[in-house]
Amino acid sequence: DSNYNVSATSAAASIQISKATQTIIFPDLPAKTYKDADFAPGATASSRLTVTYASSNLAVATIVNGQIHIVGAGSADITVSQSGDANYGPATEVVKSLKVNQLTPVINWATPSAINSITPLSATQLNAIATIAGNFIYTPASGTVLNAGTQILSVTFTPTDNVNYSSASKPVNLTVTQWYPTGSLSGGATPNITDALRVMRSTVGLETLTAVEQRNADVAPLIGGKPSPNGKIDAGDALIILKLVVGIIPAW
Repeated sequence: DSNYNVSATSAAASIQISKATQTIIFPDLPAKTYKDADFAPGATASSRLTVTYASSNLAVATIVNGQIHIVGAGSADITVSQSGDANYGPATEVVKSLKVNQLTPVINWATPSAINSITPLSATQLNAIATIAGNFIYTPASGTVLNAGTQILSVTFTPTDNVNYSSASKPVNLTVTQWYPTGSLSGGATPNITDALRVMRSTVGLETLTAVEQRNADVAPLIGGKPSPNGKIDAGDALIILKLVVGIIPAW
């Protein structure tokens, strides 16, 4: 009215809205083994925005399409980050350790066929194989002659790639049958008269038998109807061989 003089002015106000915070949830990573398949790390952001992974050791693990790809045995730190967007600020990074164990190689080794107690071990029995390159060490070693019975053979395999693969071992059973000399100098099933005569001559120094012939002729004494070799050729061996030839005693 006429008693008041009022003038109005307008003012502009600004309101600043801060970005929301976000957190990352990243479970502990399970231990893995070399050659394992790619796997999802499982981290999530509270904002539901997509997270990003990074590996500290690319010789152990890389990130492929959001999954962890195993490259080799060892350890790596996996870092998860989320940089934010128009509504969320960046999240604090979370780091988890990844352990990748060595892979144990597979040894294939079939049970060997039985051998007798004078047959030395050879590649016929010691023939394990593996799917990767490496070195085999056998116990007992090639050339060993085993006693009769069920014997245990073992092998230790050391891979050429000893970073990603561990050593491995495997046992097998081997049946060793008792060998008995037959009196046949040539190693046949039964002796003949020539064998008997040659053994007789050797006992009086008229003939020298080879080491193999001596082994085959060492039939005395007989225990339980079977030879019990005593490491020498004498008249007892000659007599038993002669009895075998003429049929006085049966073969064993």
